[in-house]
Amino acid sequence: MIVPRRTPGRARLAALVLGGIALAGPAIAVAQDGPPEPLPLDDIPFPAFEERLLSNGADLIVVPHDEQPFVTVNLVVRAGNAADPRNRAGVAAMVASLLNKGTDSRTALEIADATDHIGATLSAVAGDDWTSVVLGVVTSQLDIGLELLGDIVVNPSFPVEEIDQYRQQTVTGLQVQLGSPGFLASREFQQAVYGRHPYGLLPTPESIERIRRSDLIAYHLRHYKPTNALVVVAGDVTVDDIEARLNAALADWEPGPSRPPTYFDIPAREEKEIILVHRPESVQSTILVGQSAMKGDHEDWMPLNLGSRVLGGSSTGRLFQVLREERGWTYGSYTSAVRKRDLGYFLANAEVRSEVTDSALAELLNQVDLIRSEPIPDNELSDVQDYLIGSFPRTIETPQAIASQVMTYRLRGRSTEELVSYRDRVAAVAPDDIRGALVEHFDPERAVVVVVGDATQVRTGLTRFGRVRMVDAEGNRLTIDDVEVRDSDIAYDPSVLEPGIWRYRWRVRDRQVADMERMLGFATRNDERAMSFTATTREQGVTRIQEVFFSPRTFRPIAATLQLASSVGRFTAEAEIDGERVTGRVAGGGEEEDFDREVVRGALLGDMAELVVWISELEEGGEIRFPLASLLTGRVRTMTIRVRGREEITVPAGTFEVFEISLSGGRGSERLYVTVDRPHVLIRREITGSPVTIELVEIPGR
Repeated sequence: MIVPRRTPGRARLAALVLGGIALAGPAIAVAQDGPPEPLPLDDIPFPAFEERLLSNGADLIVVPHDEQPFVTVNLVVRAGNAADPRNRAGVAAMVASLLNKGTDSRTALEIADATDHIGATLSAVAGDDWTSVVLGVVTSQLDIGLELLGDIVVNPSFPVEEIDQYRQQTVTGLQVQLGSPGFLASREFQQAVYGRHPYGLLPTPESIERIRRSDLIAYHLRHYKPTNALVVVAGDVTVDDIEARLNAALADWEPGPSRPPTYFDIPAREEKEIILVHRPESVQSTILVGQSAMKGDHEDWMPLNLGSRVLGGSSTGRLFQVLREERGWTYGSYTSAVRKRDLGYFLANAEVRSEVTDSALAELLNQVDLIRSEPIPDNELSDVQDYLIGSFPRTIETPQAIASQVMTYRLRGRSTEELVSYRDRVAAVAPDDIRGALVEHFDPERAVVVVVGDATQVRTGLTRFGRVRMVDAEGNRLTIDDVEVRDSDIAYDPSVLEPGIWRYRWRVRDRQVADMERMLGFATRNDERAMSFTATTREQGVTRIQEVFFSPRTFRPIAATLQLASSVGRFTAEAEIDGERVTGRVAGGGEEEDFDREVVRGALLGDMAELVVWISELEEGGEIRFPLASLLTGRVRTMTIRVRGREEITVPAGTFEVFEISLSGGRGSERLYVTVDRPHVLIRREITGSPVTIELVEIPGR
C-alpha cells in the first residue's frame, strides 16, 4: 500500500529555524515561489486478511489485530430489501429489526440483559442487497457474544407483540416522512428509475400493514442460510481460533438452498421524465436529476465516480460553485454515483428558491452537458485524484474498516485485488475515460427529473424541459384542475348543519396528547347573522381556538380568526372576505403583518374545507374541487375531496359506517372518515406526514 509523505508545514519549518538551521539563498527563493513538490508515495503492504469456509458452508473473512482486546463479528446474509415479496415491501427490514427481539429460548428482555451484561452490542440492519448482523464484544466475552449472535440468527421467534410494536412505529415513521421534501423526491426518483425492479419496491404504510408473522418466517427460512452468508471478523483473534468458535456457535445452522432476488428490467426511457410533486405553499423546490447506471462489478465505476466528484462531489464541485457561489440560488448542489450489486444510479441534486426552480434546473443540465462534451482540465481532475489517493489510507486504518472494505468488494462480486490497487486505478483515470463513462451511462436527455415544490409556482417553468407529470405527497396522480386556482360556482346547501358540540381526542400512536371541541352555533359578525364553526384544542398548557363565520343560508364566508396562547406568548390571526378580496392580519412575538389579496369567485376560508365534506352529497368515487383562502396568508389554493370508499370503523364514540375521504391541496393531504348520512360528521382524521390521529369521543345527544 502507498501512503503519501506529507511536506513540512509551517510548524515544522519554524522548528527548523529555531533549531539553528539557516534557510538562506535558494531555499528562500523556493519558499517565496510556493511549497515544494510532494515527495513520491511510499509503498507499504496491504493489511493482511485471510479467508476460510466454515463447516456449515458459510464464507469467513478474518482480519487479525491484537492491539486492542476487542472483536467485531459481522454476519452478512446475501439478501436484503431487494428480496422482499412484491406486495410485502418492508419484510427484510422487519426481519432484521426483530432478530434480537426474541428467540426460541430467550425473550427480547433476556437478550438485551445478556448483551448488556457482557458489555456488547448486537444489532441488525437490512440494506438493498444484504443484511448485516453485527456483534461487538471484548475478547474475554467472545464465546457468550457468539452464542447470542448464533441464537438470534438461527432461532428468531418473531413474537407477535414485537411485530405489532415495530409495525406501529414504522407506519408512523413512514407517515412522518411524507412531510419531508427530500423523502418525497427520493421516493419518486427510485420508483421512476427502477419501475418493477426490486430497487424500486419501497415500503409504504399499506405494505407494512399487510406483513404477517408467516411472511417473516418464510423470508428467514428462504434466505438466512449459511451457504448464503459471509462472516467477517476483525480484531483480537487468530484465524484458527475464531473459525473453531464460529463452527461451535453456528453448529445448529443447517445448510440449504436460498433463492436470490429477481432483478427485473428497468423502464426504457427515450426522453426526459419530469415528475413534479405538488407541495402547496412551499417556498423552495427540491430537484433531483439522475438515471440508472451499470451493475456493481462494471469497470466504468471508477471514471464515473471521479466524474461525479468533479461535477458535484463537494463544495469545490462545479455545481456548488455555479449554483451557490456564482448565482446564489442554493445552499448546496451535489452529485453522487451510487453503486449497488445490480444496477446503481447517477444523481445530481439541489434545493433552490421556488422562483428560480427552472433556471437552476437549466444550469444543472448545462453543467452536465459540459462535463460530457468538454475535456476536464488537468487541475480539476488532479485535485479529485489527489484527495482520493491521499484519503484512502484512512478507509483502511482500523481492522474493522479493512474488514468492511473487503466485505463490500466481495458482496458486489468484485476482486479484492481492486481494493489493493485502488490508488493506482484512481491515478490511471484520464479525462477521456470520464467523458466516455458519462456519455455511456448518463444521458440527461433520458434522465428522470423530480421536483418537489408548489406546482402553482413552478409547473409552467418546468414545461420547457418536457412533459410534466404531477403527483401529490402520497404519489397520487394530479391534473391541472387539481392545482390551478379557478372560479367556482358550486351552490352549497348548509341547511343540514345544526348547532351542537362534538368532542375529539388527539393521539400520537396510543398516547392521547390533546382534547378538542368542535362547535357549531349562531353568531353576529360584521352586523350580519352568521353561523360559526369553532375548533378548540388544549394540549399541555397550549390552547388553540380557530373560528370561521359564514352565511347559514348560502355558505358564503364572512371571516375567520385564530388564537394561539401558551406560556411563551400569544399568536393571533384574522381574515375577512369581501367581494373579490381577502384581507387579514397576523400578529405574534411583537410583530404584525397585514395582507390584502385578490381571490377567485367562490373562494371559501379557513376551516370551511371540512364543512364542505359535512354538507355535500357524497358518493363513492365522487370528487369535489373548490378554492380555499388561507387564514394566515390569504393565498388561495385548490382543494380536492375524493371519496375513496365505504367501511366501518370504531372510535371512542362508537362504531360507525363511514366514507373514507381524501382531502388534498393544503400543506399536506388528509384522510377523513365521515358518517355516511348527511351531515357527514367527522369521525376520524389522519394527517399525512404526521403521527397524529384525531378521533370522535362524544357527539351531541349521546
